[in-house]
Amino acid sequence: MKFWGGIILFTLILNINGIALANEPTNSKIGITFYQNDAASQVVSMQKVAQPTKKSPKQTATPSTRPQYLPQTSEDIAMGMVWIGLGLICYILIKNGIKKILVSKRTTNEKVKGLLLVAFLVSFCWIATDVKASLKPLSNLENFQWANQAVTPAENTFIMHSGARTKVTPLKGDATTNRLSVDQKINVSQALVENVGFYQGKSVNLLVTLKRNKSNLKGGSLSFTKDYFLGIDIAGEVMVTYQFVDANQNPLTIKTAFNYFGLNSNKYIGYQDYNSVISAVYANNPTNIRYESENQWMYLKNTIVGIPWRDPRQSFEVVTKPISQVTFAVHNNDSTPSSLVYLTEFLARPESAPAYAESSDFNQANNGVYLAAQQTVPSTNSFTSEVSFNLEHVYNSEQYIPERIKVTNFDGKDVTQYFDWRIENQKVYIKTRPAATRAITDTTLHYKVYLKWLEAKKL
Repeated sequence: MKFWGGIILFTLILNINGIALANEPTNSKIGITFYQNDAASQVVSMQKVAQPTKKSPKQTATPSTRPQYLPQTSEDIAMGMVWIGLGLICYILIKNGIKKILVSKRTTNEKVKGLLLVAFLVSFCWIATDVKASLKPLSNLENFQWANQAVTPAENTFIMHSGARTKVTPLKGDATTNRLSVDQKINVSQALVENVGFYQGKSVNLLVTLKRNKSNLKGGSLSFTKDYFLGIDIAGEVMVTYQFVDANQNPLTIKTAFNYFGLNSNKYIGYQDYNSVISAVYANNPTNIRYESENQWMYLKNTIVGIPWRDPRQSFEVVTKPISQVTFAVHNNDSTPSSLVYLTEFLARPESAPAYAESSDFNQANNGVYLAAQQTVPSTNSFTSEVSFNLEHVYNSEQYIPERIKVTNFDGKDVTQYFDWRIENQKVYIKTRPAATRAITDTTLHYKVYLKWLEAKKL
């Protein structure tokens, strides 16, 4: 009986890790559209165009036609019980077989038990080693780079924010303006988050779907509050889908990056269709993060316990290819809920993005007319930029002259004090002042050049 108890106890010890760790244009008298032939030059041009009189009909986002593969669930406890059952069955079969073979040699029962115990220990050690061996060093990834040897490309510096014009509309399940939640009663929740940022001059909306991945696991929640925007709390396992859409809810293709600074042993994250979604993965050197891939999913995991949350060895950045949606799963290994924070900082130094012109429509030609552009500014300790507006058409019209500028951030705060401006060669130049602060970084800047009406000298 002691021998059987020892076998069961040893198997439970091997599985204790599983038990303990459990985002109508109005009819106008004057229509002005601004465009940019070369984004890198950061020059904003303008021309007069006829404006449409109707809205385009709204359409829902087109669902993905890609095959859907469910992520692994890492059910350590359940698998542990399976191994216990298999181990006991093998023990009985092997014991009876060896007894028959060795009975003629008068081998004692204790020797048989000893031989069986050694075989049992060796087999389980091999199983445990094989599980660990499935995780590979992150540096083995074909598209991996050390963060200090890489940069985040300018086109990937789009980061979602909660700003002055951000609006959340609950659509399905347990959804409010502050969060989505799924549990053992509600498996799917969904919301539309409007105005989470601008990508190359286009306003970006986010259709968020939160699912509880397995019926035997608890769910979690996703936050829309400003201080914890797109942060995820996981009790069991959730699957998150971000669909990027325009104002008419048509798919919008963007490039972005996801930065996480606390992938500890309490949780792991997996990306679906990673070959078509992920362009590069960055991490600090050294890193505790390892990876494995299975059924079109790539999982990033950390098996080292006892490391502080913000330890640099637990940080990573995922840089995307052009995408209109991304699906990822977050699994909790702990007995208490874990969190995954959506950060606006970049692990690899971000490049500066150019400014892009915005279209503007006005009802009155002699009041409040301006040229506008926006620029995504990543989180950085230093930021200098000069944006220029081409006024050739303005001067040729003999109707306007530049009067003043105004610059606001994504929260709608006036940050004009951090900029100087001048007129030169039929262009307005707006340049950051040397004393510019973080009030103009980690945001989207909106530049406006207001025009003074000079009377209608030309029709």
